[in-house]
Amino acid sequence: MNEKSLQKTSFRHLIPLPFYLKFLRSHIFEIKLHSGIIITMRFLNPEQIVIPPAPGTVVAFDSDKKLDVDDLDKGRLYLNNVVRAYRFITQETYNNGVIKELPYDQFFRIVIIQEIDESGNPIGPPMYNSYIKELKVGTIRQEDYLKIKELADSPKIMLKYLPDELLLRATSFLQEENFRMAILEAVTALEIVVSSTIREFGHKRGISEKKIKKLIRDAGLTGNLDVVLRLLIPDDLPSKDIMSGCKGAIKIRNAIVHEGRLSVSEKEAKGAIDNIRLCYLHVVPL
Repeated sequence: MNEKSLQKTSFRHLIPLPFYLKFLRSHIFEIKLHSGIIITMRFLNPEQIVIPPAPGTVVAFDSDKKLDVDDLDKGRLYLNNVVRAYRFITQETYNNGVIKELPYDQFFRIVIIQEIDESGNPIGPPMYNSYIKELKVGTIRQEDYLKIKELADSPKIMLKYLPDELLLRATSFLQEENFRMAILEAVTALEIVVSSTIREFGHKRGISEKKIKKLIRDAGLTGNLDVVLRLLIPDDLPSKDIMSGCKGAIKIRNAIVHEGRLSVSEKEAKGAIDNIRLCYLHVVPL
């Protein structure tokens, strides 16, 4: 649907997002519903971001027929696919309301400093240090827009990129200082990659799906990661340091999930992501 036909649409819904996407107004996505309704979706962006506050991008849903709640919900699901595809294609991460990859110490945060005496009692009022960044928003390249549109229209294709997306999210959580979630997302990405590797090699060797599932369950991420990878890719194993780092991340993940561990350090989270990403590069693509 072109710009001229957009002007003739009868209904428009403006949906604010809590983050920014860098599309041109000419970058239009179409959602074809089973009811025969075609929704056009485009992003209305500001030219500048100031953090805080950071009002989100507005997405315009246009149609020639009235949209009910179910129609808007399908549009929302499609929008989620666009966001996922955007993050994968651009390799940018979601940081405190702004999709923009920044150095770790260069996004908005508030640091509270409280002096204490020898007994651990506070001395005087707490001091607040804030760091505010102003960012210019560029526009996405046309070729990237076309790739994003293709992926958004094919959610099944996006499934193969799930580990990449999880690692992006792990990086986002790291930058937001949510270290527990950073570990969980990174180890989940590793688990998917190892499981996919076992399944790929198992199918090539004619192993039944039932036995493959049992191998994944029994040997996937239960402390036998190095054994599994030695059997599957003996000629191109990650280094011992990388394997040790991945196994350490798995232990932390298990402690979070099974023992309720609450405290994860920045060093642990960053090390987990770095080692899992290096291991991932050895295993993918098959």
